[in-house]
Amino acid sequence: MADAQSVLNEAKEKMKKAREVLERELGS
Repeated sequence: MADAQSVLNEAKEKMKKAREVLERELGS
């Protein structure tokens, strides 16, 4: 099982990507 830090970093990456997609969708 991955440690908390890597889980946290992975979640941050996913949130960042999701936000970028969202901004692209809203900006179009």
